[in-house]
Amino acid sequence: MNKTEKSYYNFFAKNKIDINSKFLIAVSGGSDSMACLAIAQNLNLKIEVAHVNFLLRGLESDNETILVSKYCQKHEIKLHVLKKDCNDYSISKKLSIQESARNIRYSFFEEIVSKHEIDYVITGHHIEDSVETFFINAIRGTGIKGLAGIPKIRDIYIRPLLDTSKKEIQTYVSENDIPFLDDSSNSSLKYDRNFLRNKITPLLRERFNNFDASLNSTLSIIASENQLLQQLISEKLAPFISYNNESIHLKNSENVSSKIWYHFLKKFGFNAAQVDDIVNNNHQCGKKFSTPKHTLFIDRNKWIIRENKIKANQEYLISSNLISETPFIVELMKIKVPSKIKSARNNAYLDYNLLSFPLKIRKWEKGDFFIPLGMKNKKKVSDFLIDNKIPQSEKDEIWVLTNNNEIIWLMGYRISDPYKISEKTKNCLHLRIQ
Repeated sequence: MNKTEKSYYNFFAKNKIDINSKFLIAVSGGSDSMACLAIAQNLNLKIEVAHVNFLLRGLESDNETILVSKYCQKHEIKLHVLKKDCNDYSISKKLSIQESARNIRYSFFEEIVSKHEIDYVITGHHIEDSVETFFINAIRGTGIKGLAGIPKIRDIYIRPLLDTSKKEIQTYVSENDIPFLDDSSNSSLKYDRNFLRNKITPLLRERFNNFDASLNSTLSIIASENQLLQQLISEKLAPFISYNNESIHLKNSENVSSKIWYHFLKKFGFNAAQVDDIVNNNHQCGKKFSTPKHTLFIDRNKWIIRENKIKANQEYLISSNLISETPFIVELMKIKVPSKIKSARNNAYLDYNLLSFPLKIRKWEKGDFFIPLGMKNKKKVSDFLIDNKIPQSEKDEIWVLTNNNEIIWLMGYRISDPYKISEKTKNCLHLRIQ
C-alpha cells in the first residue's frame, strides 16, 4: 500500500466510517475520480459508480461516458449513468451552468442512494480543490465556514482524497496505468475556478515552496475552530430553543446578539440582513419572514420556524366515499346519527343530505367567512381566529372544507351552524383529521 492509498484508507478510521459500508463513487472520467475509483477497488470496498454526461462537450463528453462504462464493465462494477442536457436545464431554471450541473449531479446521487441503499457517496476532491474553494469564497465574501474550504464530510458525502495533492494523484494514475480523459473545459479562463487554478495558484506555488501544505493546514485549523464555534453557539442558545412537533420555537433575549442568532438561523436560509431585522426591530405579532424552504413567524414573545410544505393554492376533493391524498390523515364515514356526538376539535359531524359532492378542502383565504356553530350571523374567518387567539404560525396552516364554495368546517376548529346535526337529520358525514 503506497502513500496515496494509505491516506485514503486512513480517512475512514480517522472519521469513524465503517470500511464495510456500501459506497457510491462519483466518476467523471478525469484523473481524480478515476484514481478515487481505482483505490477503492484496491482496498476491496463495496462500491457502485455514478456517472453524469451533461451533453456540454459533444464527442468529448460521450468518450468519457464510454471510458467509465468500459472500465466498470471490465471490473464488474455496477454503473449508474445519467445523460441530461445541462444547457437546457440552466435556461429553464435560470441558473448558471455550474449551478445547474451541481443540481443535476446531486439529485442523481440522491436518487441512487435512496433506491440502492447506499451508505456514503465518495467524490474525488483533493487539496487543490479545497484551496481554490477557499479563494473563491474569500473573494465573493464568506464567513468562517466558507473559509474552511471543502469539508471532508458533509452528510453522506465523503472525500478521502482531500489530504492528497493533484501531483500525487497524477503520479498514482501514471504508475498504475489507470485510464482517464482530460476535460478540455478545465483550460477555459471564463470560469473563476479555472482562472485561479491556471493563473493565480501556480504563481503562489512558485513563490512559496510549501504553499499547498501550509494552506491545507490552515484550512484544517479553520474547520476545527468553526466546529468549536458551532458547539459554543449551541450551548449558548440551548435555553432559548424548543422543538414542538413540526415547528421550532425561539425565545428572543437581550443576552443573545443577532450575530449569534444568525449562526443558528442561516441553516434555514435566512440571510444576515433578515436576522438583524428579526432581532433588532420590534415587529408586530403576525409578521413573517420567508426563505425558499422555511418561514419564521413573530408570535408575541417568541419566534416560530416552520418548514414550507404545501403550496397555498393546493386543493383536495372529497367524493361521497373517497378522499384524495391530503397533507393530513382524514377518516370519512357516512353513518346514522349517533346518540352522542364527540365534541373533539378534530371531528366534524355534518348533515349528509345538505351536502353536494364533491366537497373541497383548501387553505383559508382573506375575506372568507362562515357561520360558526352556535351563531346565527356570518363571521369572518380572520376575526374568528383573532377572537380565539390562534397564533399567526398556526393561522397559515388552517384549512377549510367547502360545499358549493361555502365553508362548512373550519377544520380543527368549528363547523358551520347550518350544517349541524338536527332533529331532521337522517344520515351524517363524519370526518376526522389528525
